[in-house]
Amino acid sequence: MQVKKKRFAEEIAHAIRQKIAGLDLREGDRLSSHASLAKELNISPPSLREGLQMLGTLGMLKTNHGVGTIVAEPSAPRPC
Repeated sequence: MQVKKKRFAEEIAHAIRQKIAGLDLREGDRLSSHASLAKELNISPPSLREGLQMLGTLGMLKTNHGVGTIVAEPSAPRPC
């Protein structure tokens, strides 16, 4: 049996999903800047961006130029 390795960005996305599920982050909350969040999580900014992009694709986050990244309004139950 072959085990699929998780990409680092998937782990980052999971950690942020846990913050949303645990209500540390709520709908409409703005995330810290990418630089601050990367420093807080002790990861590189490119890895953070990839994880955030995954969550954006799932509809959990929205990124608006000049505004930042915010937790999106839930449209369906979110997988954890």
